[in-house]
Amino acid sequence: MDLKSEFSRMPFKVLCDEILAPYTTLQIGGQADYLAFPQNEKDLSSLLKVSQNFNLPITVLGGGANTLILDGGVRGLVVSLSKNFKGIEVLLENKNEVLVAVGAFEKIPSLVRFGIKNGLSGVERLMGIPGTLGGALMMNAGTATQYIEDLIESILWMPFEERKMKTLNKEEIEFSYRATKLPAPGVVISSILRLKRGSKKELESLYKQNISIRKKKQPWGKPCAGSIFKNPRNDKAGRLIEECGLKKLCIGSAMVSEVHANFLVNTGGAKSSDILALINEIKLTVKKLKNIDLNLELNIIGEEESPARICSHA
Repeated sequence: MDLKSEFSRMPFKVLCDEILAPYTTLQIGGQADYLAFPQNEKDLSSLLKVSQNFNLPITVLGGGANTLILDGGVRGLVVSLSKNFKGIEVLLENKNEVLVAVGAFEKIPSLVRFGIKNGLSGVERLMGIPGTLGGALMMNAGTATQYIEDLIESILWMPFEERKMKTLNKEEIEFSYRATKLPAPGVVISSILRLKRGSKKELESLYKQNISIRKKKQPWGKPCAGSIFKNPRNDKAGRLIEECGLKKLCIGSAMVSEVHANFLVNTGGAKSSDILALINEIKLTVKKLKNIDLNLELNIIGEEESPARICSHA
């Protein structure tokens, strides 16, 4: 049985030659050879087995934040977890702490609202962050000084090769600034977070302040990926870029945000090549004027040139 036939037999949606731009917050990206939406762990295991049998490379796409998909698209299989991988469940609680299990596809703003509603401290470090829990975990999202790693008790994941559910304790996960490394490539299914009892009133106030500040300092309502560069030690990437006079710099339909210089916005119909050219220009200018090398926080996926499509010839 050929690959297309194998995927057609799956009891969930598998799309061929699907444009990925709508699945990202930057609204940029070429086609995936195959884009699959497994509904449960059994579906995911079956999907990984077929991919192994046909030697397909596997890419996991979360909520599409902090991601640039190149114009040439993504070869092999792209996995996007469905709404069935959402959910927040209280597992254990006492007067000081609460353990909650959170699905990988749960939106971060939803988790933050849950924490505020129930007076659970810890979620404040995630205020204003888009995307899903799985994506936030894999980039160790947070503020400049507090990260999601501080909340992690364990994660449930499925390694690509073994295709079986496993629990990883926090000590088995390698966290660093804006990066997380698992023992092997795989799909995060859920995570257990340890939150502390806090003041609901204080959390609500902090949330309102945070949203107000972000609306003033970030390009709300425009397609963007979030922060493009990691902050250098003891400095801010946005400040450096702004001091180099690069705010509102445009290449094609990509522009350095006039609100926050560490954000690039898609002004309409931007290509990944526009974003890459703008990134390169920023790095060169900051290096020349500040003698500082900026490192990407943005996750870049795919190829720059489109090969012959798989499905059209299957």
